[in-house]
Amino acid sequence: MTAPPAAHTVRTHKTLRTDRQGPVLSIELNTPDEGNAVTGTMLDELLAVLDAQDGDVRVVVLSGAGDDFCLGGDRSEFAEQLAHDPTGGG
Repeated sequence: MTAPPAAHTVRTHKTLRTDRQGPVLSIELNTPDEGNAVTGTMLDELLAVLDAQDGDVRVVVLSGAGDDFCLGGDRSEFAEQLAHDPTGGG
């Protein structure tokens, strides 16, 4: 008897693309024109995707679309936040 094929789910979010095949969840940072820099939106989506997974996920593969994996934090977004609150308090 062969096992049934593992569930395969692909989803595209605003800044991420996810592909779930059985116990393997692949998450691709999907803003290649910005070097996949981490923004507040990307971080929120990443945390929501991870939080929504069930206990059957055993492996998470993180990759980046385009030439860059991730150039780090979006400096323009951080500059805007610091201009609004120079103490960084929130």
